[in-house]
Amino acid sequence: MDNKATKQEFERQAEQEFERQAKQEFERQARLAFRDLRLLGTADVMQLVKMEEFCKPLKLTVSKTEDKIIVIGDKVGVLATFKLEDKEWVPTEDSKLTYEEYETYTDPHIVTTLIDSPAAQAAYGQDAIYPDGLIPIEEAVEIYSRGTDVHGLIVSYLKNPYQSPTLGTEEVNDLLCRTDVPDCRMLTALVDALDNYENAPSASAIPTYRDFLMSNPFGADKLVHALCLTVWTINHEEDMLLGQAKSRASLKELILKKGSRYTEAARKVAGKAFLSGAIYPVILLKVAKIRSDYLNRPTYLSD
Repeated sequence: MDNKATKQEFERQAEQEFERQAKQEFERQARLAFRDLRLLGTADVMQLVKMEEFCKPLKLTVSKTEDKIIVIGDKVGVLATFKLEDKEWVPTEDSKLTYEEYETYTDPHIVTTLIDSPAAQAAYGQDAIYPDGLIPIEEAVEIYSRGTDVHGLIVSYLKNPYQSPTLGTEEVNDLLCRTDVPDCRMLTALVDALDNYENAPSASAIPTYRDFLMSNPFGADKLVHALCLTVWTINHEEDMLLGQAKSRASLKELILKKGSRYTEAARKVAGKAFLSGAIYPVILLKVAKIRSDYLNRPTYLSD
């Protein structure tokens, strides 16, 4: 091989190595960006849990027989089934509650304390039947999310609500400039969310429309469902950006499969959160808009 050919081969290999490193750096930055999206998207929903006066505890209805206990949560279905084995109550494999938790949240003292909260009175105060049990909203969200895609994010947030994003607005803008994927709405929302995060005042805003929020409190089902849709939407865009998604339509298919009762929670939670004036849930609002756009447009072959 002559010197000219050797030089050309060297330049070709150097160019390939540069492209490989650039691709690796792009993927690394992208994964950090979508990690930040999940972090801030979780905060959009979980900040509401900290506003306990606007969140109702989860009401439990208990059905008992001699050898079985079934615990049903308000709007969330069966949370646990316990069977009597060797004189001990054992939860079935798909149960979300432990027996110790069941005993705690059906304790009459706990129920009496929780039912006195404004949100609980608004949700259950007119019921003729006294609740068999009540779970405080923070614990209810964690318990109901067990076995879902968002449980780890919820546990992480509850342990440390003040986790900081990794990237800044300039880095995400640079990432957007380098992608050839036409629809990166979640990354665009991340720029706005990071801007809000970086420039938010240190003092918390005072909630408005308190009477409305207390008379229409957030429930564990809506909060968990809203966060699930948020994470699915973020994950789908990440897969599209990194070339791992089957198609753009796969998210729409998931939304249709889950059904409106499940996925509409994002719109309802985002709307009430925005109405509070204390939270501006950028990520959640974008997710609700994406869901609405998918459901209200025709399906084209391009999907």
